[in-house]
Amino acid sequence: MSHRTFTFFTFALITFVVQSPGLISQSASTTPRVELSAAPRVRFTGDVDSNSPAVWQRLGGLNQLLVLTSVGGQPSLASGPQLDRLSVALPVVVHPWPGE
Repeated sequence: MSHRTFTFFTFALITFVVQSPGLISQSASTTPRVELSAAPRVRFTGDVDSNSPAVWQRLGGLNQLLVLTSVGGQPSLASGPQLDRLSVALPVVVHPWPGE
């Protein structure tokens, strides 16, 4: 690369950076905000004795919510198009079970 080409690219980069301050840093006046609001109680289709991780996944071209529940260390999995339309939670078989 010639010195002239390098100088042109350097000038273009500096011009871009100077003209785009929003890309460099966020405004100091932007303050994160959190709001809690009341929501209806939702009952999972599986029994729960602790946390219930959930994740969205695209299956067969459709978005599905997968929810893991457990009781006494025995996991179960339910899925559905939304939280209030989950399938019956089915046991998850882990073989070999940890510690066996």
